[in-house]
Amino acid sequence: MILKLIQKLSESITVVLIEHSIEFVVRLCERLTVLNQGRVLTEGTPEEISKNAEVRRVYLGEEAWNF
Repeated sequence: MILKLIQKLSESITVVLIEHSIEFVVRLCERLTVLNQGRVLTEGTPEEISKNAEVRRVYLGEEAWNF
C-alpha cells in the first residue's frame, strides 16, 4: 500500500526517499542516488546502479542485487 501511495505522490511532486530495502527501492524509483558515509557515491537508474562495482563492493555487497 505504501508503494502505491508514494508512486501516486511522485506523479505531482518530487519524493526524496531514504530506504535500505533494495527490492522496494528498485520497484519504486526511476533514478537513485547512492550515498556512502554521507557523500554521493553515484547516481543513475536502478539498472545502472546494480551494475556499479563500487556500489556493490562498498554499500550493498555482491549478493544484494540477486533478484
